[in-house]
Amino acid sequence: MRILIISLLWVTLGGLSQGWAFSQNQISEVYHVLFVQGTILNVTQNQAVTRGMRLNANDKIAFKSLNAKAVLLSNQKGRFTIAPSAKTKGSEMAAFLNEVLLPVKQNANLSTRALASETVEDLKSYLGEDSFWIIGDHLKIKLSSSRYELNENRLLVIRYQFEGAVVNKKIPFEGNTILLDKNLLFKTKDGKTISPNEVEHIALYRYYVDSKSSEKILECKINFIDQAELKQVLTDLRQSEETENLQGEELQQYLISFCEDSFGKTDRPLLQAWLDKNNFK
Repeated sequence: MRILIISLLWVTLGGLSQGWAFSQNQISEVYHVLFVQGTILNVTQNQAVTRGMRLNANDKIAFKSLNAKAVLLSNQKGRFTIAPSAKTKGSEMAAFLNEVLLPVKQNANLSTRALASETVEDLKSYLGEDSFWIIGDHLKIKLSSSRYELNENRLLVIRYQFEGAVVNKKIPFEGNTILLDKNLLFKTKDGKTISPNEVEHIALYRYYVDSKSSEKILECKINFIDQAELKQVLTDLRQSEETENLQGEELQQYLISFCEDSFGKTDRPLLQAWLDKNNFK
């Protein structure tokens, strides 16, 4: 009988010990915030989620702005993004961090030297139909003159909704080079500045002035990332365990992959040139 009691006690203590170790393992996993888009609130800590903050898996998170998103680096499991689910999008509902974690899908076929043509033949292929992000507050795109003839009667315009109203903006151009400028395109008629993060998507059209007709080219989401912020994000990543053994082209390949996986499609040659200029090599 005494032997049976001792055996049961040993099994019970062993189970408690394993459970305690498992619990400690869960608690020890933290998520370092590398990048934040829009407004996200850590309800548990009662503060906004900002770059550099550390989150726990059981923290409650609320997404306060449209298209809010953050990129996180786990000390155990690599990179993740957090974004509203269908249940929480556009609501005040909070969710546990581990319920909204999305593993980053990595591009296995990346080549840092695969340069695109200087002239864009197809805007739909170039910008894509999901998310396209721009370093800084503007991007010049040289278009094929045979595919996109631009003049005072043939224009490119973007259309989007903001606070229930439809906004139409003519895209500035010189010759056959268009300018996507955050400060020109995301502004109301009365001059109010609009955050691109508050616009769900834009639609791009050809517009024919003489006939007042239009032809839709694509829909996508356009984001602008501040250069200083991007530099700090990549500096933080460069100092992490994930990149400590990388250098040269291998480091650049990793950083380009990180940017495209985390933020979406971009002009890769321009991103590579920006990395070179800022000594990420």
